[in-house]
Amino acid sequence: FGNVARELVRLLQPFGCSIAVFAPDLDAGAAHAHGVTAAASLAALFADNDVVVEAAPLTAATRGSVNADVLGRLRPGSVFVNIGRGAIVDEAALVRIAQRGEVCFGLDVFEIEPLPADSPLRGLRNVSLTPHLAGPTTDRCADAGAFALANLRAYAQGCPLRAVVTPDAYDAST
Repeated sequence: FGNVARELVRLLQPFGCSIAVFAPDLDAGAAHAHGVTAAASLAALFADNDVVVEAAPLTAATRGSVNADVLGRLRPGSVFVNIGRGAIVDEAALVRIAQRGEVCFGLDVFEIEPLPADSPLRGLRNVSLTPHLAGPTTDRCADAGAFALANLRAYAQGCPLRAVVTPDAYDAST
C-alpha cells in the first residue's frame, strides 16, 4: 500500500466509494486510518470488487501474483486496471479472460514494453491500452523541468532537496 495506492485512495475519496486494499503490510488499523478496508487476500479483493486497480511494485513476492486463478475471480461487468508493473500479471491468463469479453481492462503496463504490435490484447473492444509514460503530461513538462532546476539549485547551495528518491524508493518503483 505504497505512495501511488495511497494517492489514488485520496483522489477517490470525494466520490464516496467503498475502497478495499490488499497489501501484506496493511493491517485493519492502518487500513482504517487511510479510510479503506483491508481485504483478506488478493483473491478476495478480485472477487469482491467491481473495480480493481493494480498498483503494486514488482518484487519477488508480487511477480506473477495476479494469475489465472486471481483474474478468474473477476465478476462479469467488472474492471481491472494495471498501473503497477506488467510482470505482476500473468499476461497469457489476462489475454484468455479478456477474449471472453465479460470483464473490461485498462492496461498501462505490459509484460513486454512497448506492447508488441501483434499482441492479442490489441483490438479487443473491452481492453483499453495506454503507453506507460510514468511522467508528466505534455502540458506539465515545463513544471517538471522547473522542479528539477530548483532541486539542482538547492543542491548547489547546500539546501534541502524536495522529492528525494532514496535507494528504497527506487527499488520499490522499478
